[in-house]
Amino acid sequence: MSDDYPELWQQARTCLARGDCQHAIPFFERAALQNDDDPDLHEAWGTALFMLGQYEDAVARFRRVLALSPRHAPARINLGAVYNRMGSYAQAIEVLRKGVQIDRKSAIGYYNLGIAHRQQKQWAMAIPAYR
Repeated sequence: MSDDYPELWQQARTCLARGDCQHAIPFFERAALQNDDDPDLHEAWGTALFMLGQYEDAVARFRRVLALSPRHAPARINLGAVYNRMGSYAQAIEVLRKGVQIDRKSAIGYYNLGIAHRQQKQWAMAIPAYR
């Protein structure tokens, strides 16, 4: 197999599209050795890790996206979803608020923000987030 970045990136996306996250990871790792500055690569990699339940590693990938592209709303929203799964609701609220400020139409962002507020028993904030 080639270590050509576009080919590795395509292989990783193909595995991810099939739901084969476990097999996508080595492709992401090898692609990152060729180009560690692609926020889309890190976002997809983080998604695969999230789906595998590897939350700490997913956090690292989504944080890498934000280091490369601070206004990347999907990465913020995905990071918030990971924090929700980890039970880190205050952190989830922090990143999700910024995410929905950037992408005001993100239903997933507002839904996850509602979850975080609900878990913190912040009912007055949870209800509007769900709406």
